[in-house]
Amino acid sequence: RNLPEVITSEEEADKELDNNFLIGRTPRMKEIFKNIGMISRNKVNVLIEGETGTGKELIARLVHFSGITRDKPLVVVNCSALTETLLESELFGHVKGSFTDSIRDKKGKFEMAGDGTIFLDEISEVSLNTQVKLLRVIQELEFEKVGGEETIPMKARIIAATNKNLEDLIKEGKFREDLYYRLKVFTIKLPPLRERKDDIGDLIIHFLHKLNKKFNKNVTKIGDGVVELLMQHNWHGNVRELENTILQAIVMSKNDVLERQNIVLNTALDQQDDGVSPGLELKSLAEVEKAHIKAVLDSVHWNKVDASRILEITRPTLNAKIEKYNLRH
Repeated sequence: RNLPEVITSEEEADKELDNNFLIGRTPRMKEIFKNIGMISRNKVNVLIEGETGTGKELIARLVHFSGITRDKPLVVVNCSALTETLLESELFGHVKGSFTDSIRDKKGKFEMAGDGTIFLDEISEVSLNTQVKLLRVIQELEFEKVGGEETIPMKARIIAATNKNLEDLIKEGKFREDLYYRLKVFTIKLPPLRERKDDIGDLIIHFLHKLNKKFNKNVTKIGDGVVELLMQHNWHGNVRELENTILQAIVMSKNDVLERQNIVLNTALDQQDDGVSPGLELKSLAEVEKAHIKAVLDSVHWNKVDASRILEITRPTLNAKIEKYNLRH
């Protein structure tokens, strides 16, 4: 799911658009496509809202690369991955000696973005102190490096993304209302996959093409009952969960058919939606995780590279969990 930190050339832009073709025939998705076209021709700030796995990063890429900024830098910041101090240094840069370990001047992401786009993922995780500084950048279109005095102009478009309800956070005093309205000059609300199930058939075909190419497989046919099975699932992990499910089935496939028996669905959250059935065995989160990791490892014949991709964790993290749960081939 991770974006490259900086993308600058038109060749890279074309590659991004080719790799991230957006799928959707439902009315809501068609409206989103229309809005992307309009937004991409105007350098306005954008707020993208949607559950985890709905494709917020993909939308940010398409807005940037399909319009007037396509030949300009796209700079990415994951706001949830850094402490307040490190995030400010990442955004604004710092001068040598401004804090411990700052042994040289550093250019910040706002400066690196130039007159392109800066994508602030998980904007809800930014501290109130840093929110004040972000607000000033948007209002004044300028900033200073941490510990510096020189004023640097800010020319980039800001695209922010969140999987939380920022209006609720405003009511709770966790997000500034003025910053919220500065960010949402235009808002794109992505529907969860369970509300656009008519797109699932097209998404299956898209992921087969994409993943066959990526993993050198040749699964080109869809077996009986596969689409119906996938249409019945609630997809709490949204499009990303569907892609991982297709990937796992492709890896398990012994021929050119996407078989129903190779589809492994995570039904734990569906059971929560339906309520706990009488006699249902309740398991701890650790037990569920252990069973899921074991199932994925078995499905890929303990190929840890493939298992890490499906689970969306690093190899060291996978090894640590194998050790933690005493899993054996």
